Amino acid sequence: MESRAIVSATESEKSRLKEQLRSLAKRNADRKPDLADLCLIRMSELYPHYAVKLTI
Repeated sequence: MESRAIVSATESEKSRLKEQLRSLAKRNADRKPDLADLCLIRMSELYPHYAVKLTI
């Protein structure tokens, strides 16, 4: 089965995203976030006027 990327990014964009996620992981290390958590945190930083609601 052939796979195709839905979104593509340059190497510099990938590198910048990895660094941002590492920084978020360090800042939130006491909570032990996984990748999905880090992505939600980052999205809430980028779009502060939207509420992020989590259910557990």
